[in-house]
Amino acid sequence: MTCRAAFVGILVCLAGLITAVPVTGSEVVRPASKKVILIPGRDFRIDPDKLFFDPSEPPPRLQEMPQLIREASAVLAAEPEIELVDLSSGQPVSAPQGTASRHLVVMGMLHLGIERYRDIRLPEAISSLEDGISAALASDSDVLVPAVVSDLYLYLGLSRLETSEPDLAHIALKQMFGHMPERRFRQGWFPAREERALRAAALDFVKSPARENPFESTERALGFLRERGADALVYVFLESDPEGGDRLETRVFEVSRKDAGSVEVMRDSRPYRGVESVSMAISSWLACADLPSRTDTLKRLPRVFLDTGFSYSMFAQDNSTRTGFHNIGLSIGTAYQIQPGLDTFLRLSFYQAREDSYGDLLDDFFSFRASIGVGYSAVFNWGRVFTHFGFEMDYLSGFKSSTEPRCKLWPDDPDLCPSSQVTEPSFLFGAVGLLGVNVFVSRSVFVMVQAGISGYFVSNSALVDLNFPFVVEFGFGYAFF
Repeated sequence: MTCRAAFVGILVCLAGLITAVPVTGSEVVRPASKKVILIPGRDFRIDPDKLFFDPSEPPPRLQEMPQLIREASAVLAAEPEIELVDLSSGQPVSAPQGTASRHLVVMGMLHLGIERYRDIRLPEAISSLEDGISAALASDSDVLVPAVVSDLYLYLGLSRLETSEPDLAHIALKQMFGHMPERRFRQGWFPAREERALRAAALDFVKSPARENPFESTERALGFLRERGADALVYVFLESDPEGGDRLETRVFEVSRKDAGSVEVMRDSRPYRGVESVSMAISSWLACADLPSRTDTLKRLPRVFLDTGFSYSMFAQDNSTRTGFHNIGLSIGTAYQIQPGLDTFLRLSFYQAREDSYGDLLDDFFSFRASIGVGYSAVFNWGRVFTHFGFEMDYLSGFKSSTEPRCKLWPDDPDLCPSSQVTEPSFLFGAVGLLGVNVFVSRSVFVMVQAGISGYFVSNSALVDLNFPFVVEFGFGYAFF
């Protein structure tokens, strides 16, 4: 029993070692994702009459924007093809190329400016605060940590008031609301002059349009995305509706797929109905976004081409009339890419013959032409170039021609117009060759131009009567992926 127990113990230990050893031969491949940054949102619904609040009462509507941002973050994080970088907390975050250390410089300039302001060393305070604002713009702190930049402008405005520069103070205080519009102040905290200045800045800010681009320019937004290796940025803000309601605005800044040096902006505006509004706004963007799985679809080349257009044809060899006759009609065709470079096609054409100049055609008639075969094609993002070869059948309905004058006057009189004087081909069969190009005017719609020639080797009459028709076609088509 002891030996058996020892043997079992050894097996258990070996099993434990085997399961403990990590498997290095196979790695888990992370699916492709789109890197999206979520930045702090802003609430531009300012009521200047409620700018100052009683200390015993909480500021109104201060919790709505954090709830909206949390909902936006949850919706983005739930999409498996989105790699979310949530920078919406408004707190300092680590960033590439020393941005985090530059934010420390911003904080240092703010604290130094506040200290100089309290010491009534106003020129030094103004210099420190302005340096802090410049550093904030360079490190994107005005976008990621707007509360800090709002403090910079607040103390800059207060310092300008102390130096008797009310105009510059007004500009600084208005900028303060631009970075943190939901800011409210405790009543009685500031002297009366400062309260009047703050209320005047708030009144001016309300009359100004909301800042829909926190970067002020798309070039700066593009630099922000490139610096962090991101594909898109989501920005949410609230504003008052001119009719008295509230609206939720969503902006998505996305690096353009067509031009990597530019940014495309998606704008979504809807009545504010709570957190479900931001959920619907983000979901609507995700439904149309170029996610990795959909990007592959966008890059996939079309497989089926369907076109229709006008067609003109004339027989290069025509011994039934002296000048030849024209055929004008419509055509419809389709081509299927069997594999890259090889396709199969089917084409149907309907023609109405036009009377020749000598009247050798005894009657009007229509013709039906069908072609089928294979070909070589090169499909590009801008369109397709192809050449087709195959078999063709041409049915001529009621074709009759004669150069005999009596047949033109009495075509139905066998004595005056014997059948030997009348040419009546009705069925032709042979080979066809076509060369054409399709040029896309949108992702699926294209313009079609093609030309070709046929050679018949089977007919119900002499082949020398009608042969070698050439064709030119122009039309539009639709490509299926």
